[in-house]
Parts: sequence; C-alpha cells; structure tokens
Amino acid sequence: MSKVDLVHDLVLLVRSGHQLLHLDTEEEERVSGLLLHVADRLGQPLFTWTRIRGLGRVDLPGTVYDTSEPATAFRHIAASDQPGLYHFHDLAPHLGQDPLLAAQMKEAAAKLQSVSGAILVTGQSVAFPAAVDRMVTTVTMPSPTPEEYIDLLSQIVRDVSRRQPVDMTISNDEIKLLVRHLAGLTLMESKTASST
Repeated sequence: MSKVDLVHDLVLLVRSGHQLLHLDTEEEERVSGLLLHVADRLGQPLFTWTRIRGLGRVDLPGTVYDTSEPATAFRHIAASDQPGLYHFHDLAPHLGQDPLLAAQMKEAAAKLQSVSGAILVTGQSVAFPAAVDRMVTTVTMPSPTPEEYIDLLSQIVRDVSRRQPVDMTISNDEIKLLVRHLAGLTLMESKTASST
C-alpha cells in the first residue's frame, strides 16, 4: 500500500464516520507527515497531543491551556465546535481501564461525529478500554515503500555532502540491492544503518 492509498483510506474512514482510529505503527515521524496530508485533504486542522506539551495545532504556536492530561484534552475536544484531526502520541500508558478517561474519549469521538473529524491514536498494539474498544478502527501502517527508502538514502547523501565532499556513483542495480537489504526496517532504523 502506498502513502497515497493510505491517505485516501484514512480520509474515507473519517468521512464515513470512524471518529476513533488507531494507526498501528512505531514510526511517529512518518505518521506526522501522513496526517498532514490527510488533514489537508479533509480541509481540517491537525492537532497533536503529547503528555509533555498537551494539545495544540501543528500550524500554530502554543498549546491549549491545561491539556497535558489526556482526560482534559478529551474534555476540550468534546466541548469544542472545532472540526479537526486530533493525533495522540504515546497515549497507551494512560489508557489502562480508567472508566472516566474512556467516557471522555467516547464523548469526544461523539462530538467529532457532529462537527467532523477524528481522534487518531498511534502506537503498536494499543489496548483500548473495553468501553471504547468496539468504536476503534485499527489501520496498520505499511512498511516503507522502495521510493521512501530511496528518498531517505538521497537525503543522507545530501546531508553528508554538506559536511564534506562526497563523490558517489551507484548503479540502479546497486540501489535496488540496497533497498532490498533495508526492507523490513523502519525509516529511522534504515537511517541509522545507512549513516554509520
């Protein structure tokens, strides 16, 4: 599945009433770029939540006051008339079986049904509370495409070239072989392996 297909699928899910999505991946960097495309396609702002920063729009400085706790972030979404995509990083440790948090998550998702938008939780194998588990649609982030690996390798060569002269000639067959060897690694793992 290509990045374009995944953007298309996520847009369709949001438009068809899936307000609570789980994007099963460990690649937060790729997700952030992907969700910018989804938000753009939907014509909605993208918000992100982290435990340290709280909830904030990615295109504006600052954050919404007092939203570093997931419960207050969900309460803000439920009280807002703002359509949007709300991306929650590292939410899994907070989910547990807290009935109040589950109720607030459920209320926020219901609000987004009326104003348009979705809550997107990222992480691998996130266990949702029973009260919201049946509302969650899980989408597995596919492995990077060969084009993404090639873009990464080009970026590494450009970065190294800025620091020191690099004269590198590599054939198409050698590129294909290198990409085949990187297959199965995340982009971050590939960057580490290719930069050392």
